[in-house]
Amino acid sequence: MKPSKTVAHYVCRDYRIAEIFSKLSIDFYCKGDVLLEQLCMERNLNYEALIQEIHAVQNSSIPLPLKYHEFSVEELIEYILVFHHDYSRQVIPLLLEKLKELVQTEGTKYPELERIYDFFKISAYELLCHIEKEEDTLFPYIRQMIHALNANETIQQPSFRTVDNSLIKLRADHDTESNFIAMIYELSHGFQTPSNASINYIETFEMLHEFHENIKKHIHLENNLLFGYAKELEDCFTIF
Repeated sequence: MKPSKTVAHYVCRDYRIAEIFSKLSIDFYCKGDVLLEQLCMERNLNYEALIQEIHAVQNSSIPLPLKYHEFSVEELIEYILVFHHDYSRQVIPLLLEKLKELVQTEGTKYPELERIYDFFKISAYELLCHIEKEEDTLFPYIRQMIHALNANETIQQPSFRTVDNSLIKLRADHDTESNFIAMIYELSHGFQTPSNASINYIETFEMLHEFHENIKKHIHLENNLLFGYAKELEDCFTIF
């Protein structure tokens, strides 16, 4: 039998597998470094059955998403900036407004809406601070390293001294967002809407669900791909 691979390994090579893990509440984006077989033992999941399900998806006719693990570092950064950072900046104001309106119009009937709104406000603020931090520190440093390597030049030590120092803070931000995702997921009953929910309620929860799926992918691409590339690039230099 082939040795078990990490949870992140499967999702990095085929993002369609993320849906399987999400249905089983397997955190592939913040805790993807655990071996799948080990996780199954801890969660009392049938490892062989799960592997068969993964293979079925891999061999299915479901459209294959982009092969993010084959992106260059610069392509991956650009993808994250456009499809995750820019997306978050565009959608957050809309969701804040829609959730606020929902609390005002249906909060009495559904009291959990106010807590969802409060959690989302905090998580949205934290996320916007996080993406600014990445764009001001780590992303420019990665690009500087790529340029220096291509030009066969040295590079100055960044203000955060090493990539590891930056990643500790960025991973902590991701963990915070993951906790908010879990809390909102629980309060919203998995983004399920009541049978008699209004159109506004349904549309808002659909948008909120899509936003959270975007965050999970955002975190996955950074934790499981980009951050590793950043460390590999830095290893090419002697940092004093």
